[in-house]
Amino acid sequence: MNATPITYHASNVSELELLRNQLRFPLVAKPCHKSRETDFKVRYFQTYEELHQAFVDDNQLGAIVVQEFAEGDGRRDRSADT
Repeated sequence: MNATPITYHASNVSELELLRNQLRFPLVAKPCHKSRETDFKVRYFQTYEELHQAFVDDNQLGAIVVQEFAEGDGRRDRSADT
């Protein structure tokens, strides 16, 4: 059985602060909207401090989806569906 990572959304430091006690690390951050060539595909964070600093330092981080990091190769095991 595959576990689905818990997902949160944050657009700014204030929203991130509200999530602080809910976030479990390590986690993965992805842009909500891939609209500029400077957007990143995925970034990994080991601590809240790293994630917070990225929001402060990188004004291009923008609105992100934050998910708990789940070990694996990114492919879903479809044998559980049958």
